Amino acid sequence: MYGGVRAWLGLSESKRLPVELLFRVALALQCVGLYFYFRAGSSLEAYLFLDRGWEQAQSRQVDVVLAYLHLGVAIFWLLRPTVVLAVILGCLQVLVTYMTWYQGGAHFTEWAFFTQAIRMLSYPAFVFWVWGYPKVSAWVLRVGLGLTFFSHGLEALYQHPHFIDYLIGTARQFGFRLREAQAVQLLRIIGVVDVLVAVWVLVRPWRGVLFWMAFWGLLTAFSRLTELGLAQYPQVLLRSLNFLGPLLLWLLTFHFRSSEGDAKLSAGD
Repeated sequence: MYGGVRAWLGLSESKRLPVELLFRVALALQCVGLYFYFRAGSSLEAYLFLDRGWEQAQSRQVDVVLAYLHLGVAIFWLLRPTVVLAVILGCLQVLVTYMTWYQGGAHFTEWAFFTQAIRMLSYPAFVFWVWGYPKVSAWVLRVGLGLTFFSHGLEALYQHPHFIDYLIGTARQFGFRLREAQAVQLLRIIGVVDVLVAVWVLVRPWRGVLFWMAFWGLLTAFSRLTELGLAQYPQVLLRSLNFLGPLLLWLLTFHFRSSEGDAKLSAGD
């Protein structure tokens, strides 16, 4: 472990820069997505108003404050990300996920801690990266991506109604007519693939699997736009780690591995 830390410290700034830049961009995009999430009215507002008996105006004000907090942090994060900020944002993301799970009211919200795993675990992954433990950071991302894709695969196998709508709506946008029975069959195939790549990334990450996860994460995020319209772009931002997370893991697992080897050689290890 300590040899890995020494190798990390021995890397030039240019070697570490791609990973740090991608961490900055990915987590900043997620913060902007959370800005829109709170601005539109979150499950936290519903909890404070309905469960805790707060005045609606007070509950709404909490959401507004959290919205602008995330927007300000997103800008600062791009310029100077810190461990303290990562811990704060990670705790807020856990709160968002907990509120989603607690409030329910939608299909499969009881799985929120699994479907949103990469959103929560990206912050500790960044912290371990900053502390000089890239292998631990990579493992945290592997677990986050594995849980996210596995749970989404199960949702597909259980025929999540929103997923069926996304398939039919997206096909319609491109001039194809997809019947519901066909969408269900396609969803089963998608579910099996998601489960398989989730297991694969946990057992042994492979470049092809990571690139597929990035492509599929981007495609499924943008399906909100093709089915529901361009106004749903905040939903894409919220899911930025679904497609940028695999690229981060690729950098940490393959690009960084070769760079780490160079640093060890130059250090005389």
